[in-house]
Amino acid sequence: MRKAGVILLVVICILSFQTASAQLIGQAHVGLKFFGIKGATTVTSGGTVSQAGNFDAGKTVFNIGVGGGYTIIPAGVYNLDLLLDINFASGGFSEQGYNSAFGSGKFSADGLSGSTTTILAFDIMPAHRLNLYALPNLVPWAGLGLSFNMYSTSDLKSGPPSPTATLKGNTDFKIGLIIFYGAAWKITSMLQPFLQFKHHIPFSSELKISDDPNGTYIIKDAPGYFNIEAGMRVTL
Repeated sequence: MRKAGVILLVVICILSFQTASAQLIGQAHVGLKFFGIKGATTVTSGGTVSQAGNFDAGKTVFNIGVGGGYTIIPAGVYNLDLLLDINFASGGFSEQGYNSAFGSGKFSADGLSGSTTTILAFDIMPAHRLNLYALPNLVPWAGLGLSFNMYSTSDLKSGPPSPTATLKGNTDFKIGLIIFYGAAWKITSMLQPFLQFKHHIPFSSELKISDDPNGTYIIKDAPGYFNIEAGMRVTL
């Protein structure tokens, strides 16, 4: 009984130390997403599947985000942070792919508009962070997490010189791995500007950008994106 009591006391002391040392983390950032969407595109119309050619829809888009987290293992040199990062971006993959296949500016010249894809990403990021005594102001981290991405594509509209029509857009949900690494610089114990890099690797490479009986478009090779973020982190 005495031994069990000693063990319980040690556990309580460790938890108390961690609670006292743990940090709440908040951050905001801006950046760029580099999409490498390039490959065969299929069209399903009236139950018939046909090839629409190779669309190079790779695009660089502006990205904004906010995040927060908690230090679950504060242990001096090594720390483990659990972070949630929410990102928003928007890209014209349909227009980019169409112009790559048929010529620059062809999308607008054919009377096409819309079909813009917005991307809302939720990244769960266990970050392994180091406190370097040789460089006390530099705080590097790295980790492997999960990324949940909602791709919402607006309706594609056509008009003169093309026949007037509307092709219904689609919302596609993708889950993938995210490899991330970065570093912050301590201005104060609370304020830390940072730079971070992310590689998103989706479990499925197909991206459906329309869902309409008259034309369901699927880009068959959408390998994810590379992200660069710069922002400010606040620790409490």
